[in-house]
Amino acid sequence: MRAIFCILLFIICTTSGCRKSRNQIPNTPIDLYIDTKLPSYISLNIVGGWIYASSGYKGLIIYRRSQDAFNAYERACPYDPTDDCSLVEVLKDNITAVDSCCGSQYLITDGNVIKGPATQTLQQYQTTFDGTI
Repeated sequence: MRAIFCILLFIICTTSGCRKSRNQIPNTPIDLYIDTKLPSYISLNIVGGWIYASSGYKGLIIYRRSQDAFNAYERACPYDPTDDCSLVEVLKDNITAVDSCCGSQYLITDGNVIKGPATQTLQQYQTTFDGTI
């Protein structure tokens, strides 16, 4: 009877939440205002421009997706965000971002995974734009 209980407990733990979740980016409130008229944000004045910002859990990638819209992505890789080396960086092509720790690659145009081991998109935060801020 004890053996059956142990087997059932093992099955429940391996199919439910007993294992460590690798995809938990800590909840971090963000209150960030960027004035696109300032020289330090000049790259955000064109569609396709991007910057790094010091906010969020491990920083943000701010990407201008259209004339009046931006995407803000968490730089912590969703594959294993708490790993010390987990940090997504935009490549020289200005479209692809990579976490050199796990090798996952993403499109900064929409945050989608283009190469694993990650299976989740980059965490995206809500943005608004009034034409300047």
